Amino acid sequence: MLAKSYSPELDDVRSILNDICNFIENKCKFLISGFGQEYWPVTVYADLPVFLEQLPNVIKQISLGNLTEIEFYEQGIERRLLLEPNGDFYKLTCISQTNWQPDPSNETINALELKNMLSEFLESFLNITYSIAPHLENNQWLKNWLNP
Repeated sequence: MLAKSYSPELDDVRSILNDICNFIENKCKFLISGFGQEYWPVTVYADLPVFLEQLPNVIKQISLGNLTEIEFYEQGIERRLLLEPNGDFYKLTCISQTNWQPDPSNETINALELKNMLSEFLESFLNITYSIAPHLENNQWLKNWLNP
């Protein structure tokens, strides 16, 4: 169980996301693949909170059919995914800010499939969060984060 209180002056939703990811670091894996790399060098501790922070807004933008992006800015990964709507699909462009270069740099996915995949990921994370920290179910920071 993760039982921690948060300070409105010192913390925000990122504090919660970081604490949950730190707690589950040795119990879960965070896997991303694509653009010519079977497994990206991402970690639960450093990269998952960054991804999660952006996730509800990305899902919302996809639902609206808007252009959006996901930034992986932690040292060692430093990539940006540009998600561009194209009819019933999204064109994903991977932009590397390191020596690694995506090959191919573009991939296409059905918009509904993309939205469902990201929504299921978020739902799984929330299930884990509430199972290890049930006191967070009514946390206003999490509610605001989930409804951008």
